[in-house]
Amino acid sequence: LVFSPDSQYLPSASEDGRVKIWERAQDAHTVAVLEGDRTASTGCAWSPDGALITAVHRTGLVELWDAHTFQRLLVLDKLKATLCLFYSSIAFLPSSRWLVWNTYCGWGVWDVPSGTFNTLEAPNQDSQPYIHQYDPRSPRLAISYSDRGSRIWNVETREALVLAGAHSGNVLAMEFSADGRLVLSASHDRTVKVWDAHTGAMLVSLEGHESAVGAACFSPCGKYAASASYDKTVKLWGISEGSCLATLSGHDSRVGCVAFTPDG
Repeated sequence: LVFSPDSQYLPSASEDGRVKIWERAQDAHTVAVLEGDRTASTGCAWSPDGALITAVHRTGLVELWDAHTFQRLLVLDKLKATLCLFYSSIAFLPSSRWLVWNTYCGWGVWDVPSGTFNTLEAPNQDSQPYIHQYDPRSPRLAISYSDRGSRIWNVETREALVLAGAHSGNVLAMEFSADGRLVLSASHDRTVKVWDAHTGAMLVSLEGHESAVGAACFSPCGKYAASASYDKTVKLWGISEGSCLATLSGHDSRVGCVAFTPDG
């Protein structure tokens, strides 16, 4: 399921191969049914500019539809059918030009205007992509791998920036700052690290949790970070000095996610 950019419609991708477009109203109803490849759909997406709807199928087929006329525009068929496709998903980058396909086995990026497909190769044969986050301002992806390494990929140039100073445990969350200058990573090793997103250098390591950190995020202004941990707490950090400003206690079990309100 995914909402349209204006939140008025909700596409749903189904194992029957169809994508239904629902109008969000009190008497919610379908306004269109997108029927193409009839193999099971494993995901759908609506482009940020509102122009396209896409669906990915278990066979590896990706279909693009006009979001205004609901006519099928293009079928992208460069993907090989593998077991990994059962877990595949699809998403547009903010520019709407790049369509990212990901599974537990690998990643690929479609250049939608040209239909060109490129893979993003893992650091080594045994490492699998583990977690990812999009840069809101440029065609970049931050990806962490099962060998505990992390990279920032420029999907346009296919160049990878290695984040130097890897965690000693698996990375469980990543996020770019709103201006795209920084990226943070939260890890099983009980730390949150902040990196320069353009050089790959580690700027600060936020330490103080007593168990794995399952989620972390920047404040809207980019001066602070919040982290949620299996130690049942949320911590608030000052980025520049790397200090813990507050510890929010009271949960009786591990905390799995955290977010700032849009006004900070």
